[in-house]
Amino acid sequence: MKNLIDFSKPILNAEESTKFVYQRKREVKFLGILSECFEVKLRNLESHLPELLAFTLYYQYQTGMSKVSELLKVLKEINPHNFDLSHGHLFYESRLIRLFTALLSGMKTHTIWNGNDYMAFYLKGHHEFLMNNTLFDLLPVEKNDYYLILPLQISFSPNAQHQI
Repeated sequence: MKNLIDFSKPILNAEESTKFVYQRKREVKFLGILSECFEVKLRNLESHLPELLAFTLYYQYQTGMSKVSELLKVLKEINPHNFDLSHGHLFYESRLIRLFTALLSGMKTHTIWNGNDYMAFYLKGHHEFLMNNTLFDLLPVEKNDYYLILPLQISFSPNAQHQI
């Protein structure tokens, strides 16, 4: 089992976190997700989803951007997974929509999830709305000399937040 956050250690606020990430940009490497159960669920949705989220969060902390639509533009421009985007396939959009649908369907970090996508039917016509109205919130970060933990909180609307 991976180590959990030790809240007795100093935690950086969002501004300090952003500065730390920016200063270390050449040394950053994705190590994994704290919850093995959650990492398995993410990989079940899409095999590279943990790395995609890590890249997105890293870029978010580096720039301060939080709107998924803005971060998606960067993903498509940088194309960290080297997808062939020349034919207009929505590689990054579809992976994020799959994640949002799973989260809205009840997927949680530390619990077994049966993969029930009953919400997918209801959300089918609202993908653009989700992409334009979802935020990755900047949260305090834990760091030491060897690693940085970037927490993820997704806000789907002003009234409903989903923290993972």
